[in-house]
Amino acid sequence: MSNAKRPTLERKRTPRDEEKREAALNEHLTIEVDGTRYTLVPADLTGLVEMKVRRDTGMSVAEVISKIQEAPGMDLIGCFMYACEVASGRDADLEKILGSISWGSDFDVVDGDGEPLPVPQP
Repeated sequence: MSNAKRPTLERKRTPRDEEKREAALNEHLTIEVDGTRYTLVPADLTGLVEMKVRRDTGMSVAEVISKIQEAPGMDLIGCFMYACEVASGRDADLEKILGSISWGSDFDVVDGDGEPLPVPQP
């Protein structure tokens, strides 16, 4: 028997890989509703925030963000606002937030550069 170690099959992480990972975590999504900006930065989310959002909305934060980008609706906008409030440490009431917005609300989904993204209307 040989005492030689087998080479690892794990991919080496390069500084460039780490930069890409950091950039992805620092990307953010901002939604402006009736003049108030709600911003979520994935790198700032804790397990507790994720658990609370999943428990109360039935979706993870990533699912909320993904669905908003695909086909936003008032319920998803409200869930996003709720996630932002929970992530910032404020007491948030999902039903109260959902009841405070409608298609008559003035809102924009904003990309990482602050540019409005198109939002489909009903």
